Amino acid sequence: MVMKSENIYKAFPGDLKQQAKYKADLLRFGRAVAQGEFILRDTLSLIAQSEAPESTVRLADMPADEEVKAWIAAEHKNLGLAV
Repeated sequence: MVMKSENIYKAFPGDLKQQAKYKADLLRFGRAVAQGEFILRDTLSLIAQSEAPESTVRLADMPADEEVKAWIAAEHKNLGLAV
């Protein structure tokens, strides 16, 4: 609606150079807003995808994190690696 020729002409009657500059500025602004929206949508999508889904399977009788870390440390020690 703002970009209609008659609206731009009313804002800058008889000044074609100013009309062209105004139209170019509006286009740049619109592209910047659209690009910002795409970046925001991508960021929100990344956040949503990085969360664990609600239906994550929890297996019973699995070792605790501390136990697994102790096993790894013991194996590193057996191999002569720095713990």
